[in-house]
Amino acid sequence: MRLVVHIGATKTASTYLQKCLGINEELLRKHGVYLARAGRRSSASNLNHHNLAWQLLEDRRFRKADGDWEAFRDEVADVEADAVVLSSEAFARLASEERLRATMSGRLFEIADDVSLVYVVRDPLARINSMYTQTVKTFANPDSFDEYATKSVKSGFYNLEESFRFWYQGNRATFVAIRFDEFVRLGPLQSLLRVLNVEIPSEDLTIPDDVSNPSPGPTAVEAIRLLNAHLRVIDPDFSRRSAATSKLSQIAQRRASKAGWSDERFWGWEPDRAVWAANRLANSNERFSQSVWGTSWPMSVPIKKPKTAVTLLDTSPKAMKTIDSYVASMTKRYINLVYKRPDAESDDDDQSDDFAVDSDEAERAAQTMGRAKRKRQD
Repeated sequence: MRLVVHIGATKTASTYLQKCLGINEELLRKHGVYLARAGRRSSASNLNHHNLAWQLLEDRRFRKADGDWEAFRDEVADVEADAVVLSSEAFARLASEERLRATMSGRLFEIADDVSLVYVVRDPLARINSMYTQTVKTFANPDSFDEYATKSVKSGFYNLEESFRFWYQGNRATFVAIRFDEFVRLGPLQSLLRVLNVEIPSEDLTIPDDVSNPSPGPTAVEAIRLLNAHLRVIDPDFSRRSAATSKLSQIAQRRASKAGWSDERFWGWEPDRAVWAANRLANSNERFSQSVWGTSWPMSVPIKKPKTAVTLLDTSPKAMKTIDSYVASMTKRYINLVYKRPDAESDDDDQSDDFAVDSDEAERAAQTMGRAKRKRQD
């Protein structure tokens, strides 16, 4: 039995691939491809195995009820299939961090003697840019793009040689790197089928239409960052992973899109900073490319792409008033979600650009939240 582990990376159509896997699960089974059930999150809308990665990462989101490595080993022991597939972007962290990758390797080879890791490679500058918009819309710490990008480059996570040399030099596993542009051109599911050496006619596959994961545009980025900072002030217990915040993230993105704030693509790199980042990563990633593909780095590096990010200080008074109303409206919605008030999750106020609430009303609601929290603490 062959064990094939899709490890991401994040922001390389991983969620879309997982959706394709889930929709085509029965068809894949008929062609000898088994999608493990252990490790799937019971609450997930698409097929992924984040829970297995979270167990080894000791992430608080791990839930034993969703299946651990022992359950996975028991599940596949009697499976008759040519290949067993796992998919989670969280595996990339396990695979790349020095203190974790040996543990991951050990777990994988406990399951099978034939192990392949599949990693989708995207230009680092583009991926950092996309990762930033992801952190913004999911209410991570509201850093500026420059702060986030500098930390990302210096983290070593985008140093491909350092991250994955363990796997493609000397490890028993087969390391398969796929260029992101080719992954998209061929199709994520079709690309994985190539790795699996499985031929299924394209007309037999069910491919969903929603290819992209919408990203906030320049104005939306700043509006959501402002909202994020405001929520952290009014709610001392704010958590980006709470049910209220997760729901608000969806609503806030829809509202920003309705306001036309995502019509333009966000690009946060200043050309000089892009050159700095590209130069810092170039040698390592060139060696990675030569090792895994036998070629020079094959993807264009977008160092001359013009910056599209905006700052609130340069925003017109009219636009700023709209952003202020947006923050007030979303703040009120967040408070309703926290207290589980009726219609808190409805979209009945998504019809206008002025967001149908004034900042004074939202401020009064925020003060009420603060008094309620202080009373509980006393």
